[in-house]
Amino acid sequence: MKTYLRGELYIFIGIMTTVIVLFASYIALSSYGTSGYIAVCIVGATMVLTMLYGVVYGGLITIIAVIGIGIVLISNTAINTPLQVNVPMPDLHMLVLFAVAQLLILMMATLLHNQFHKLATRSTVMAEHIQTLIAVDEVTQFDNETRMRQEISREMKRVDRHGGCFTMLVFTFIHYDEFLQTYGEKEMQHVLRKMAEKVTELLRASDYKYRFGQQQFVFLLIETPEEMMPNVVKKLHEEASKHPLLTGRKVTLHFTIETVTYDDTMRLTTVEELFSRTNAL
Repeated sequence: MKTYLRGELYIFIGIMTTVIVLFASYIALSSYGTSGYIAVCIVGATMVLTMLYGVVYGGLITIIAVIGIGIVLISNTAINTPLQVNVPMPDLHMLVLFAVAQLLILMMATLLHNQFHKLATRSTVMAEHIQTLIAVDEVTQFDNETRMRQEISREMKRVDRHGGCFTMLVFTFIHYDEFLQTYGEKEMQHVLRKMAEKVTELLRASDYKYRFGQQQFVFLLIETPEEMMPNVVKKLHEEASKHPLLTGRKVTLHFTIETVTYDDTMRLTTVEELFSRTNAL
C-alpha cells in the first residue's frame, strides 16, 4: 500500500511539474505571435500523446516538428525561394525556447507515462489479490463457485487431452434454513467449520473443495474412478453427520450426496453439461 501511495505522489508531482513547464512555455512562446502559438500547440500535443501512448509518439511529433521547421528554414535561406505558407519565419530565440520546452515536456511526459503504467500494473496485481481473497469462503475455507467452474473446466480439458478421470461429488445440506432458524448463525458457522475440517482430513490434498451457494458443497476428487466412490460416500456420511454444538449438545446433520465421474469418453464441452448429469446442481 505504501508503494501504491508513493506512486500516486510521484504522479501528482510529475503532473504539477509538467503543467508548470507547459504554462511557462506558453508565456515564453506566445510573445512570438503565430509561430509561438503553433509551437505551444506542438508542445501540448507532445505532452498528451506521450502521457497516453509513450515516448515513441511524443518523439514522432518532435521529429515531424523538426522536419517542418527545417523545410521552412531551408526554403527561405538555402534555396532563397520562400515557401508559400501562412506561417511566419521563426527566429533563433524562439527556436531555442521551443527546443528546451519540447525536450522538458517530452522527458516529464515520459516519466508520467511510466508511472501511470506502473500504477496500473500494481492496481491489477492488487485486484487479483483481492479476487483471490474473496474466492475463499470465510467459514469453511473452501473455494467459491467462480474458482470451482474454472478448475472443473481445466480438469475436463486435462482429461480430454491426457486421459484419466475425476469424480465430482455434490454434498447438499438438507434443512439448512430450518437449522439456521433454530440454532442461529453462530451455531451454523461452528457446525460448518467443523464439518469442513473433517472433510479436509478425509479427502486428499490433491482434491478440490468448494462451497456452492449456502447449503451445497462440491468436492472434486482427482483420478478417483466411480468404483471407489461408495467407500468415499460412506466415510463422508459417517464423518460429516454428527457434530457437537457450542453448547455441547450433539446434533445429526442430514445430507444428500450425488456423484458424477468424468473420463475421456464423455467429451463434454462446458461445465454446465457436467452439472446437468446431477440433480443437485
